[in-house]
Amino acid sequence: MRSDYRTTGRSRDHYIPADIDQLQGALSCGSRLDTAPKAAAWDAQGRTARDIVSLMHVSEGLIVHHSTGICWTRSARLHRSRADLVHPRPAQRAEDGTQQGWAHSYTAWAHSLLGDHAVAARHNHEAAGLFEAAGDLHGTLHAMSSHADTLLHAGRYEESVTEHIRALAFLEQAGDRIEPHSADFNRANLQTSLGVAHTHLKDWSEAADHLRAAVDICRTSGHTVLESRALVHLGDALLAAGHRDEARDAFTQCLSLGGAANPQHITTARERLADLDAR
Repeated sequence: MRSDYRTTGRSRDHYIPADIDQLQGALSCGSRLDTAPKAAAWDAQGRTARDIVSLMHVSEGLIVHHSTGICWTRSARLHRSRADLVHPRPAQRAEDGTQQGWAHSYTAWAHSLLGDHAVAARHNHEAAGLFEAAGDLHGTLHAMSSHADTLLHAGRYEESVTEHIRALAFLEQAGDRIEPHSADFNRANLQTSLGVAHTHLKDWSEAADHLRAAVDICRTSGHTVLESRALVHLGDALLAAGHRDEARDAFTQCLSLGGAANPQHITTARERLADLDAR
């Protein structure tokens, strides 16, 4: 996931993909995977993150970690019956706050894939409280960010803006207690999502500011997959605001990223440029 991974502060062996950008991004750091937290290549039934990337390109999958009682499923879609397998009860029996937090996070992720955003929001909220009580900064940041994204996907844009700003404030307050690569990843994600939320609210200028900030972070930290996402959203915001030349530049920058970018965003950027040329 996005040069981009989220970790726990203690074991650093959990990773929950919010989307394919995050899965690809975790791998884009190349040789730095040796020094990155295990989240960049953690094992799920013997599968590394690189294996999971290949699987996710073919099918939607549910990646699991046995300590949270979650199961791996490889299928064309995540069925509701499969989501029932993702349950925090095993971790609750273990009476481990951090494990309970991750169990709720995985449960929230599964319900997000199903579009059950209200249920996902409840589990993310529960996860944040458990992580905070356990003193797990990385887990707390993850849960806060996931909650904000859940609100975004649910179309609750103003609430999403508020929660993304809260997560950014938490990240800045935590400072160097958050692993640097994880901090860059989360900061870029939060800025991009803020830009997307403001775009939906038609706050074009605010959206562009956040998306430009995300591009700068990605460029500095080498998160090319995330950069392609931010550039496409930046182009869309600029285009909606009537800034055709600036939008064209954003889409062109996305294309220039080539094979290191998310292919989906490359395709979108190419389509947007074709539309601009046709007008």
